[in-house]
Amino acid sequence: LFSPSAPAFQLTRYYRYGELGEISANGLPGIYRGIASLGGPAELRQIFEPGFHLSTASQAAAWEALAASSRDEKPEGDLQIILNAALEGTNERLRVQALGLISRWRVAELQDATATLAFSDNTGQSTRLAAVRTLGDLGKDETKRLAKLVGSDTLSELRIAGLESLARLNLPEAAALGAGMIGNGQAVDEVLQTFLNRETGGDALKTALAKARIGKAPAATALARLQSIGSSEARLMEHLGKVAGVKNKVPTYSAKYVSSLAKEAAGADAANGKLMFAAAGCIACHRVGTANNTGIPFIGPELETIGNTLSTERIIEETLWPGRHVKEGFSLLQVTTKNGNVHQGYEQRSRAKDVILRPLTQATTITIPHGEIREQTELGSAMPAGLTANLSRQQLADLIRYLAEQGRN
Repeated sequence: LFSPSAPAFQLTRYYRYGELGEISANGLPGIYRGIASLGGPAELRQIFEPGFHLSTASQAAAWEALAASSRDEKPEGDLQIILNAALEGTNERLRVQALGLISRWRVAELQDATATLAFSDNTGQSTRLAAVRTLGDLGKDETKRLAKLVGSDTLSELRIAGLESLARLNLPEAAALGAGMIGNGQAVDEVLQTFLNRETGGDALKTALAKARIGKAPAATALARLQSIGSSEARLMEHLGKVAGVKNKVPTYSAKYVSSLAKEAAGADAANGKLMFAAAGCIACHRVGTANNTGIPFIGPELETIGNTLSTERIIEETLWPGRHVKEGFSLLQVTTKNGNVHQGYEQRSRAKDVILRPLTQATTITIPHGEIREQTELGSAMPAGLTANLSRQQLADLIRYLAEQGRN
C-alpha cells in the first residue's frame, strides 16, 4: 500500500485515524497535511478519493491539504473525473477546493468547465472567484473574456481576480486595463499589487500609464501607495513622480553635508518635525510611541528609541540614504518563481531549503518551495530614497530633531 520512499509507519497511523474516524473534525486538517507531506502518488490518491472519507468536511480538509502542499507529487491515475464531479456538484466548499487542485495540478482538460463557472452570473461568489483565478494557471487564452470582466461594473474583488489572471496570460493587456483603473481611482492598492507580483509587471504598468496619461492626483496617490509598502520598482515610481510633480532628488552623500545638517537640527523645531514625519510618509512604515498599523507589522524598524541608540549624524544618513546602513532583519529579499510570480519580504530563519518570507503588506508568512524558485535577489532597504525630497532644508532639520529626541527624554 505504501511507497518505499514514504515513512510507512507514520502514514499507517495517519490512514488508520482517517479511516476509522478516531480524530475529531478539528484534528483532520493536521492528519491530512501529514499525509500530503509524506505520501507518494498512491497514498495521495487514497485521500483524494471521495469514497475514502466519512464526511464531506473530511474530504474538503484533505483536498485543502493537497492544494496547500509544497511538493510536486500528485495522486496517481485520472484526476479529471473526480474533480469534474465536484465542479458539477452542489457543495460550494468542495467546488472551491476542486478549483484549487485544478490550478495546482494544471488540469488543463477542465479549462472549459472552469471558464463556465468563471463567466456565469449564476455561479456562487466564492466559486466564481476561485474559477477566475484558476484560469490564469491553465494557459488557454481567455484574454477577451477576462478583459471584459475587468472592465465591467461587477464586484471589485472579482475584477481584481480577473486582472490577476489576465496578467499571467497577457501582461500588456492587463497593464492597459490596470492603468485605466489607477487613473480612475479604482482599487489602486490591489491593482498595484497585481503588477508588483509579476515579473516585469512594474515596467509593463509604467509603459501603460505613460500611454494612458493619467492625471497628477491619481499619480500622486499611486506613488504614495508604492512608497508606503517599500516598493523597489524604481522606474515605475520615477514615472509617477514626474507626472505628480513630486521631487525625488537625493543630495550626494558627504560628511560635510551631514555635519552641517546635524548642527542645524540641534536648534530645530521638534514639534514641527513630528508633522514632517507624517507629511513625508514615515508614519506609514515606522512605529513611534503607541501607533498601530491595523494588525500588520510595520515595514521598518521601530523608532521610539532611535535617539538613544544612534547619533544625530547616523540618523541623517539613515533618513537620506537608507541603503547605506540596513538594520539586521530588515534587508528585503525578492524571490522570483519559475512561473513568473514575484514575492518580496523579510526572510524568516528556517533550516529547510524552502524560503519563508514575511511580505511587507501582511502579518502572516508565506512558504515558497525550493523547487519552484528560479532566482533570489537581496534588495537591501525597503525604504525608497528621496522620501524627504519635498521638504525644505528647515523642515528636514526639524524632522531630524524630532527623530533625535526619540528615546532621549
